[in-house]
This record gives sequence, C-alpha cells and structure tokens, in this order.
Amino acid sequence: MRAVVVSGVQRHGSGKTQLILGLAKELTRLGLRVGASKPVSITSLWYDYAVLREVVREGLLTDKDTITFSRLSLGDPPVVSNPVNVVTAVPDPVRYGDIRAYLDDLESPFSLPILARVTVGGVTKYFRIHDLEDKAPDPEINAVDDLVEELGISAREVSITWFYSYLGSKEVGAGIAEVMHYLGRGRDILLIESISTALLPVTALTNVIDALIVVAPGRALLYTDEHVRAYMRGVASPSMLDTRHFVRFMKPALTAPLSHSSGGAGIKPHRRLVRAIASLVGR
Repeated sequence: MRAVVVSGVQRHGSGKTQLILGLAKELTRLGLRVGASKPVSITSLWYDYAVLREVVREGLLTDKDTITFSRLSLGDPPVVSNPVNVVTAVPDPVRYGDIRAYLDDLESPFSLPILARVTVGGVTKYFRIHDLEDKAPDPEINAVDDLVEELGISAREVSITWFYSYLGSKEVGAGIAEVMHYLGRGRDILLIESISTALLPVTALTNVIDALIVVAPGRALLYTDEHVRAYMRGVASPSMLDTRHFVRFMKPALTAPLSHSSGGAGIKPHRRLVRAIASLVGR
C-alpha cells in the first residue's frame, strides 16, 4: 500500500475531497485498488447541521466527506476510517468586545470545538469542551445538548488546553497511524484527506506517507515523502505545520492543472498527476 495525503491552501472549499474522488476514479480505471480516509474531520453546527442530523441517525459523529467515501466503497465504516471528529460552533459576534478577535475566530476552522469523538485502539470516547461555550450562540449550545441526548453518550468535560494536548498526544497519533495501516491492507493506494490547511492530519503520519498533494485553485502540487520529511525536520513551531507555509519553502516535484469533471463526480486530475500517483505502485 502507498499512502498519499491530500491537503489544500484554502481553509474552506479547497477541493480536497473532489480531487480525491476524481483521482480514485482514474486510478481505479487503471486497475488499482483505491481507498480514501479522512482521519481527522470537523463538522460545523452551523454549516453542516443537516449532516449532523443524518449521522446522529446512524449513531456516530462523523462528517459528510467520510460518509461519501463510505457510500462509494472507498472507505470502511466511518467509525474506522474517521477516528477523530470535532463538532464546532460559530462564534457569536455580540459576545466579543473586539471585532478583530471575532473575525479571527470566524476564519479558523478549529476556533470553537465544543464536542468531539475520538476512536483509537477500538475504544470510542466523547469529550465536551466546556470553556468555549460562552463564545457560541445559545441555540448552538442547545443543539449540542440535543446531540448528546440523542446519541445517548456520556461526554467527559475538558478544557480546550487539555483537548488540544490530547489530540497531539502519542496515543492518538499512534492510533491514527495504526488505522491508516489497517485501511491500506488489500489496497494499492490510500488517499488521506488532511484537515483544512493542515500539512498532515497528525504528525505521526510523517513516516507513513509516500506523497503529498496540495490542492490550489486550478492546480495540484505534488511533493514526495522526502519533501515532507525534510520540512518537518526544520519545523520550529506548530504554526509552521500549515500547507501555506510549506509551499513557500518547498518546490514541488510536479505541478498539474485541474479541471471540473464533465460527469460532476469530483475534480478531473491531469493525466500527469494520475501517472505520478500510479507510479508509486509500479504502474
């Protein structure tokens, strides 16, 4: 199995999922066994509320991309292929004294995590991040109460500091890396979608991936595993683990144009990109 991470330069609507769908279609045509996973995902109470209602009926917090991968037989059940899902609220402008702080939080995809599921080592845990709720609108807090009740879960109350530390722990990182190895069994290529503009879903995948694709409007940038490892060795702070910092310093091994698929199923990758990914398994 070869693992390819797909990240983006835009926080929202970068095209990562659509490129994965397009790549999976083209690689499958070449006779390759392809899988897709989104190890760490975010579901917004505001933007993705309909998705949350749907997944609650299935009894698990996950996101729309993971559901899509599963329905297209690219991924295992969401509890396997999506180990971490974070539910976020949008910030309430009337609760901010500084409009700049509000706009910063609005821009960040991870600004107000208030409920999360983490499944590692076959064990599922739920967490409620209590100290951010005073920044969110009351209806969204009420929606979280409803989710917890409908799912019938017991969520441990934690602080945001504790939660971020836990997500960055060796336990979670190793658990996600183990899941990626499991998903790769019986597949030639595993396409791993990163979260927002994060370079990698978790740093534990640094030694697992074989290539990185960065999606920009109309263009895909392909980097080798050595590009990523060389960059990671020089990272001085967590803020540098952002794709937008990475592309400033690393020259891609390949650039390829992207276009809309005529069938509407994802972004159509250029044949150069398809060939480069297929060559990872000797095709």
